[in-house]
Amino acid sequence: MNSIVSALRFFFTYTLDRPDLARKLVRTRHPRNLPVVQSRDEGVRLLNPTTLKHQVTLSVTYGAGLRVRPQN
Repeated sequence: MNSIVSALRFFFTYTLDRPDLARKLVRTRHPRNLPVVQSRDEGVRLLNPTTLKHQVTLSVTYGAGLRVRPQN
């Protein structure tokens, strides 16, 4: 929704040269929630697959470069 409002605001301000109409457009706000973080035990259990199929899947995704960058 916000991208549409931004596009219309640009259209009214620069293309039609009607900034008075662009002022009436307001962007919506939505609450930002923190992501759910797994515990260390859940992470270890996830990275230690029990079946060969899960081990191969994990190895292929890691080998393909689907890694998570550490946050600073």
